[in-house]
Amino acid sequence: MIHSNVTEIREGMVGTGEGFYKFADIVPIPLTVDILLKAGAKSITETEYIISKIAEKDPDVYILKDMNSFYLSIAQGGKYSIGVDYLHQLQNLYYVLTGRELNVNI
Repeated sequence: MIHSNVTEIREGMVGTGEGFYKFADIVPIPLTVDILLKAGAKSITETEYIISKIAEKDPDVYILKDMNSFYLSIAQGGKYSIGVDYLHQLQNLYYVLTGRELNVNI
């Protein structure tokens, strides 16, 4: 398994620092508590985590764990949340909310 940043996307292929791969050969990385902690999340309770804002204008990003599922919210105890199954989904949503990359060393 290769863990590398995506550098390019073209028809049916994804480019990384390691080379190009077919979409069909790429397997997403499931989100886990360990990955959340490596992403800088801090545990609030057994089922709630926070990725604190870097800049004052950034929202705090909350991750709620329910059994084997994770949900992202920008409000603690989030009335409105979105399911997150994979690391790339968390990274994409974090970027949309903050304008900042969420880098994780696995």
